[in-house]
Amino acid sequence: MAFSKDGSRSSKLPINYEGFDRKLGEIIVWVRVDSLNVSDSLELVYEGLQDPLYALDVFPTNRSYSLVWHFGYPLSPQTDYAEMGYFEGTAFGSVDADAITEGVVGIGIEMDSAGSFYVKKSAKVDTTREVNMSFEEDGYFCFSTWVELDALDKEQTIFEKAKEYALLYVPEKGFVVEVYHVADSSDALDTASYKVSWASGMDGIKAGEWTYVAFSRRAFEQTVFYVNDAKVSVSLEKSDWDDTKVAFSLEPSDRSDSVGVRAYFEVGGFTGKLDELMVGGCFRDDTWTRLTYLNQKPETYWPVLSKK
Repeated sequence: MAFSKDGSRSSKLPINYEGFDRKLGEIIVWVRVDSLNVSDSLELVYEGLQDPLYALDVFPTNRSYSLVWHFGYPLSPQTDYAEMGYFEGTAFGSVDADAITEGVVGIGIEMDSAGSFYVKKSAKVDTTREVNMSFEEDGYFCFSTWVELDALDKEQTIFEKAKEYALLYVPEKGFVVEVYHVADSSDALDTASYKVSWASGMDGIKAGEWTYVAFSRRAFEQTVFYVNDAKVSVSLEKSDWDDTKVAFSLEPSDRSDSVGVRAYFEVGGFTGKLDELMVGGCFRDDTWTRLTYLNQKPETYWPVLSKK
């Protein structure tokens, strides 16, 4: 069946079985969808087994995402295609009309170290909203994006939310996910700030080529890290942190941390290209993560919806 954006579901869809690999435990089916409205997304649910199986990212329904940027028109504000649509991106610095380039799925964005996108409404948790851009180390956090770096000889920031989390590229370490803990001055047992991090290694990362990077964390229980279609074996590293990390850019003034709130979510600090950025407060398992890669990879991605 298919779920529309408004939550309604279709009748059962016709399917054809292509094959079943008993050793791998994988079954391949084709599903026929007669039509799809422009405002809808597509989520497939297969109930032929004991437990339902979900193809969550065929056309993302985005219920699990806080922010989804496909980097289509207009450039700024960058449309947020997540279900709530709270987090549009504002272009800053060198990001202008010339930044639009060929992406992985349609249009992408070309960046340099002097430009960024930032999200005005992401500085702190707004309790009136059902989603936000703040994620804790003991909670749920995920993202995926496609990155093409021009060079691999220097450290670069892909995105970050100061004093909370970041995705970096670090020479010899590859893509590095950092999550920060700030000591709570009101808690006598919480006296030290620290950060935890995970590194992908350099396998699969090449200058001038698109790379799929995906990370998902379920509290202290499970971590999933992918580079392209390969799952990365990682271990958590914990280190001291002096609580002085600041956002990639401090201007314009309405983005400052002058009233003590956490800084804004920001994309920038690297030279290269970016496409298909998704960030959310959920856990994406191996199947879901790899399916996103398969549905977006440049050679065979799913059709892009249009209003034509």
